[in-house]
Amino acid sequence: MIVRGYAIAFVFIISCYSMITGQAFTNHEQINYTVDDGLPSNECHDILQDSLGYIWIATDRGLVRFDGYNFRTYGIEDGLEDIACINMSFDSKGNIWILTASQRIYIYNKESDRIKLYEHQNIIEGFESETNVYSFHLNANDDLILITEAIGFLIIDKEGNYHLDRGPKVSDKNVFFTRIEDDNLLISSKNSTAITKVNSPDSHSPSSENDYSQINSQLIFNDKVVKEVSNKATQYSRFYSAFKLDSIYAIIHLHSNEYLIERNEIVVERSEEAISDIVRIDNQYIVSRLFERGVSTYTLEGFKKAESHPILTQISATRLLVDNYNNLWITTLRNGIFYLKKNEVKGKYLDTKIGASRVTQIEAGPKGMYFVTDKKNLYLAKGDQAELIREIDDNELSSITFDPFYNRLIVGTQKSFLLSDKHEFEQINYIQVNQDEWKGEGPVTINKIFPFDKDDYLAASFQYILMYDDLLEVQNYWSRPDVNYLKAYSAERIELGSYILGTNEGLCSLINNKISRSENLPADLKIRINAIKAHKDTYFFGTQGNGIVIYDFNSQPQVIKKTDGLISNVIEDIFIDSYKNIYALTKSGISKLKYDNNDSLHIENYTTFHGLPSNEVYDIAEMNDSLYVATANGIGVLSRDKAKAPLQEVLIENIQVNGKTKQNLMSLSFRENSLSLAYKSLDYSMMSNIPYRYRLNNSDWTYTSNTRADFVSLSPDEYKFHVQSQNKDGVWSPEQTISFKISLPWWKKPWFQILSIILTLFLFYIYFRTRLKRQEYKNMVEQEIRQLERSALQSQMNPHFIFNCLNSIQSFIIDNKKDKAMDYLSRFAKLIRQNLNASIDETVALDIEISMLTNYLELERMRFDYNFNYTIDLSNIVSPEEISVPPMMIQPYVENAIIHGMKNKNGDGMIQITFVKKDNQIHIQIKDNGDGMQSKKDRKRLSLGMSITEKRLMHLAKQTGVDHDVKITQNEGTDILLSLKCTPRLTKLHN
Repeated sequence: MIVRGYAIAFVFIISCYSMITGQAFTNHEQINYTVDDGLPSNECHDILQDSLGYIWIATDRGLVRFDGYNFRTYGIEDGLEDIACINMSFDSKGNIWILTASQRIYIYNKESDRIKLYEHQNIIEGFESETNVYSFHLNANDDLILITEAIGFLIIDKEGNYHLDRGPKVSDKNVFFTRIEDDNLLISSKNSTAITKVNSPDSHSPSSENDYSQINSQLIFNDKVVKEVSNKATQYSRFYSAFKLDSIYAIIHLHSNEYLIERNEIVVERSEEAISDIVRIDNQYIVSRLFERGVSTYTLEGFKKAESHPILTQISATRLLVDNYNNLWITTLRNGIFYLKKNEVKGKYLDTKIGASRVTQIEAGPKGMYFVTDKKNLYLAKGDQAELIREIDDNELSSITFDPFYNRLIVGTQKSFLLSDKHEFEQINYIQVNQDEWKGEGPVTINKIFPFDKDDYLAASFQYILMYDDLLEVQNYWSRPDVNYLKAYSAERIELGSYILGTNEGLCSLINNKISRSENLPADLKIRINAIKAHKDTYFFGTQGNGIVIYDFNSQPQVIKKTDGLISNVIEDIFIDSYKNIYALTKSGISKLKYDNNDSLHIENYTTFHGLPSNEVYDIAEMNDSLYVATANGIGVLSRDKAKAPLQEVLIENIQVNGKTKQNLMSLSFRENSLSLAYKSLDYSMMSNIPYRYRLNNSDWTYTSNTRADFVSLSPDEYKFHVQSQNKDGVWSPEQTISFKISLPWWKKPWFQILSIILTLFLFYIYFRTRLKRQEYKNMVEQEIRQLERSALQSQMNPHFIFNCLNSIQSFIIDNKKDKAMDYLSRFAKLIRQNLNASIDETVALDIEISMLTNYLELERMRFDYNFNYTIDLSNIVSPEEISVPPMMIQPYVENAIIHGMKNKNGDGMIQITFVKKDNQIHIQIKDNGDGMQSKKDRKRLSLGMSITEKRLMHLAKQTGVDHDVKITQNEGTDILLSLKCTPRLTKLHN
């Protein structure tokens, strides 16, 4: 661990700045972040990584958080009043404690994302006149332990109680501390201490470089004195550090002297600049130093022999961090921060002059590794240097192929040639033949060539195929007479004289110098085939868009596509190494296919995320158990055993609802329906190029590289947001889900709908009840009106009848017929009484109506001197007392029959009245044998007599809804048919 106690003043007195000239690990890619990338300053003092994976950097211009995409700086507006940050540490809750240049402690609270001043800062300020605070430490109880100059350890607990520890031993220490206490220099670690005695206590700060303090010291390790040493302390050498390498070894630095301690002995003592930090990666120690001494790697033996391998040179490195993925971060005083990403592909193989060139071909040849840049220049690589062998200006250099049978390189161009192990050139020729006519010998154009044996070579040109048994002689086969413009990209030999070809028309065969295509060929092999490689008893076909097809010509083919893990479905070439691993080369990277012991196929992918110089891969070659990859950006060295990339975790950084940050998403109103969710995976090795996919509920995935998903005008519902990120191996992370609910509008909520239904029903009830009452009231009023009208009409009939009767009585009296007058008067009184009783009710019993009618007829017979007779026939009516009819409806028609029909009769008049009941109606027929209504006067009297009854019938029709019919027929007399509604009459039961 690092000693965070170097003098603060040193930061401001470094006056030299040099360029970086060191190189990174061979399998690490070096990335430098500076102010140009978003850092607030290139002066960085400390670096940490929190539990979520964020990188935190202490700079002299604020506290910085890095997520792989952006640098966020916390400053004055966030509560950090002094922005010059020196040291950092996490407490037990994950909050960050920060020491600034003004010796103030600030605390970053991760929950509130705010910074506040340490609540017991006043205690520290009370010691400002006595000491300087170098660094600090938090113990398991979150007690603050300040490392100070001269007064020792200032320890402040959470309640604000404090004390000074001046002893040589400090309990509960997890890091190394350095301090000056009175005339003692104390360097402490968990199990080691070193104490020095200061001879000149008054000369702690020499006035110049020539002034110094002679210090006699005792180095103590594991509580034992190792050695007494003497140092000269100057202003520029007062850096003290101690590091425990393991249980046996420790390094202590005092006043420009470095001591390597093994158990209880100093095994190395040398003058060296101060170590600012040490971390361990695998079996190597990474050491950073100040004074532009850079960063180097050591082993234990290297510490003893002062042998190291530089990583970065000419920088002043302050802190080191090994992150969660075993990558290295370095902070510097002048150059920002460096990120050394561990790759599966080592750095560029070539020197800087041609390192970034487009390398189109690569092949292990007779003298080393040959490669072609930009299809023009043929190089031979020796170490990190490259020698130009040949430059071709007038055409493209399309292929280089090592001929193992003659230890030579076959170079395919427009004028192809052989390159011997002594770099001697020999041209390859052919004879052009057309219609069996010789056209002459000339240089051959070769796109690719396949050496199957020392006397069996197949060369593919752009339009034809050639066969050679000796490349120094002309061909023994040329395909042009057989197949016009056939373009072959790959070939494999089945047996001598029998070959399969990958062409632009799919898989073809070349047997006995005859090219053909099988009709039974699987559909997967009927498209362009760029590569063919034999593997055991099967063949691997690299297709143009259909991935890799594995086929043995007997069983069904197996197709490996992007959905199976392949990096691309367009395969440019296939390479099989000495370990029988299959490599598919594409313009999206490399897919490595290998079989396990159970013959199960596994796929591993390599891209720029793994260190490939470019995803556009052209060729691959094997030499000295290493794999060299030709790409559009130089050559990389591929690792055979690829480490499995860890699965990422997607962090939900922020959720905004209608533009405002909100935490509780389960109670969103219907207006809060526009959401923006910010998410991120912290994989710094992917350089902010992480693929993401997200969806709502079970909808289709949306694929993106953005770190924000926006949803506008969502309808009320319950939602679940799913998001995943893809690691550099193409594996999707576990789903991160966020649930939220957008409530229905209040007018669509069940309670409101139920209330609305109840209210609507209540209003309908009130409406219909009110309407019913109004209707009932209206009906009652109409009933009363009809009753009054009926009574009025009936009252109009009574005077008319009474007037006629009185006339009859008067005529009896005048004629001195006293007995008849008395009898008549008696009957008349009875009829009047019956009529008065009937006028009270709406209906009367049919027997009462007949009784009234009989009395009336008897009275009229007496009045007309018995000149007519009458009959009343009830026909099918058995119980007339059980039937109700409107009163006084028949009497007017009987009256007209008597007056108009019987007036001229002399005892032979006849009136027949018949009652017939049918359903709910009673039909009354009134028939007479009189003369009828002959004169207008008679008809007028009839109309006047009948008008009252007709009005009554109209009111009855309105009241009952049943029409009452009246038909008058005149033939030999008058026949009147009257239809009335009748109802059952309710009678009281008597015991």
